Amino acid sequence: MIDAALRAGDLLFRRTVSLEGVAVSALDAAGRFSHVGLVAGHDAQGLARVVHACPPEYPGETGVREATAQDFVGAADVRDAAAARLPVDAAQARAVAQWALRHVGWDFNDRFALQSPHALYCTELVWAALRAQHLPQPALARWNTPLGVLDVVTLSALLALPGLRFLPQAVQREA
Repeated sequence: MIDAALRAGDLLFRRTVSLEGVAVSALDAAGRFSHVGLVAGHDAQGLARVVHACPPEYPGETGVREATAQDFVGAADVRDAAAARLPVDAAQARAVAQWALRHVGWDFNDRFALQSPHALYCTELVWAALRAQHLPQPALARWNTPLGVLDVVTLSALLALPGLRFLPQAVQREA
């Protein structure tokens, strides 16, 4: 991973063989990935920081949290990863990233109901950040689930955003 190739507002995608990753891949069979994070900027050492939402791994951990880009794509269960840039200017990208940073500490939205109070899931985080800046958002999918009929943001819908382009110089990982 080349942290310098990433800028605030970029998206990092990954596919894992974790239980959650396999479940997401089964639900969104058209998608190559099972998780997404949003690059929030760089720390003092120049490492790219990623905001993402996933179920807590231990008690007291929040759902929306920050990690280094390397940790995000370098975990042992990651089988594929890619970076992509949204078709927005630098100021819009920074605004999207700032929105995501303001939501670190929120819960994971395990009911997958859009706009749940103080809770987000990974693709909803990106959708909501784009929506807050009045930028083009991915199309919503309507799913019949045990939780009822839900409008959800899928990874394949994020990948279908017009103008989204992959950054092969940023991530070289495919297993």
